Amino acid sequence: MPDPSINAVKETHMAGLCGIRISIHNVTESGPYTWDKGIWNTRMSKRPGNLKARAYIYQCRDLPSADSDGTSDPFIVITDSEIPQRTITIEDNVNPIFYQALDMMYEANSIDEMPPFIIDCYDEDPGILGSKPSADFLNRAIIPVKSIKYSEGDTILRPEWYPLKLNAKSPPSGEILMSFAIVADDFRF
Repeated sequence: MPDPSINAVKETHMAGLCGIRISIHNVTESGPYTWDKGIWNTRMSKRPGNLKARAYIYQCRDLPSADSDGTSDPFIVITDSEIPQRTITIEDNVNPIFYQALDMMYEANSIDEMPPFIIDCYDEDPGILGSKPSADFLNRAIIPVKSIKYSEGDTILRPEWYPLKLNAKSPPSGEILMSFAIVADDFRF
């Protein structure tokens, strides 16, 4: 049977959206999940809004060494809705000081709809004879937005230490000192 919607919309940006909600829940640790509470009990909006988040990255401590001399060349990556944001590389250091702010954009109508911040730490290895540098994964911090204190403007809150782990079940293998700001898309820092 022919699809009646083909060629019915003259402008492609007016075609519409398909919304999907996905949840990951650890039933072993948290027990069964009930779908009648929280975001699952609300109607999805027609178009997601945008929220801007700024991560103030101060430093890391006690990172694992990835190089033969007992150090690492760490850099931090945070991926927003589209593009990975990256700090500079600090060479030969397992306790690097970054003092950088990374701006990210998330498609969400409210703070409750924002995904957790996923902070990845890598060790950069120089490229051989002009090739691109490669990177080794060191560890990761997954920080739920509901668990952090954040400012809603230019105020920079006192930073907190967050554990970095190789995987969810491994012990901490370093820490990262950060603070956050979450604002509407049109806010200018």
